[in-house]
Amino acid sequence: MRDVVHQELEPYGSEGGDGGRFVIEGPDFELRPKMAVSLGMAFHELAANAAKHGALSKPTGQVRVTWELVRSSEPSALRLRWRETGGPPVESTRRKGFGSIVIERGLALELHAKVQIHLDPKGLICEIEIPLGGPAGRE
Repeated sequence: MRDVVHQELEPYGSEGGDGGRFVIEGPDFELRPKMAVSLGMAFHELAANAAKHGALSKPTGQVRVTWELVRSSEPSALRLRWRETGGPPVESTRRKGFGSIVIERGLALELHAKVQIHLDPKGLICEIEIPLGGPAGRE
């Protein structure tokens, strides 16, 4: 999981804790190939959008990517969160962009994921929950 996130964010700067552009946190988790490709495409779209319009378009911007394994649900799930801060104010729009459609429909189709994209004025938030019991899951 960590490698997929690093590969997609690497072109946009360095990772770091205090004052770094990226904070990447979550337990070690090995992805199956189908999940790795689908999440790689989603992270690519999120990063490209952040570089054009969001947190990565400003020197002070930061992207925090976190994930956790949720075992209290049936089947268990991988819960991811992409949160941007420090970029320009986010304006709500009625029209969904191509990247949002790719992320929402692509992950739903390929991984049966639930995707929520929030246009918070402080920065975009994308939450993804992927059930792990299916063919794309690891269990």
